[in-house]
Amino acid sequence: MRFDDEYFDERYAEAEGDPWGYYESEYERRKGERPLAALRDRKAPEEVDRILDLGCGNGAKTRLATEAYPDAEVVGVDCSKEALDAAREWAPDASYERADIVDWVAESERAFDAVVAVGSLYYLCADYSVTDLFEFADDLRGVVADDGLLVAAHNHMPRDDGPVFAQERTVRTVRTILESNFETVERSRYEAEKQAGIDPEEPAEQPYEVWALRPASG
Repeated sequence: MRFDDEYFDERYAEAEGDPWGYYESEYERRKGERPLAALRDRKAPEEVDRILDLGCGNGAKTRLATEAYPDAEVVGVDCSKEALDAAREWAPDASYERADIVDWVAESERAFDAVVAVGSLYYLCADYSVTDLFEFADDLRGVVADDGLLVAAHNHMPRDDGPVFAQERTVRTVRTILESNFETVERSRYEAEKQAGIDPEEPAEQPYEVWALRPASG
């Protein structure tokens, strides 16, 4: 299975713009809010001029960024047209670009004071080699300003229907790759149950981690 624009367009179209039940699930809301809280704890509004929401989905987390930093330029990037259509309605104060996030980061010449990646990085493990992901981390370092911050949330999903969901291995892989270019300043794990009925094939217990990372010195 490839987690490409067709996959996500289908998910968003079937669920009317909210395939993971963000608007009805306390679990999803908290998972989106906690990385932004980690950012707010470390970056005051006057310190942030540009925010990148990488894999912005339907704009739920993008809206949190625009509300927390109302004077900042907020840019959301996602591969899914259906997701971006929803994002433009839910978070109209941001601007959006449709692209594969790996390609976008590789081609970007802009630096951001904050980069947010909630529920997006672990999908890359299914579609890209470890070598590709180390190159992505190199490129991502160039997108985060020297005094900037990367905040992310990453699931531990206990199911075996594809390589992206090899829970502990995927989390360790992503964190190890990021730490080739970033230093971890916060790593918090949350034990949480997802609301039943959103996806009956998923287990209720889905722990996740929230990370805050800064560019490595040197």
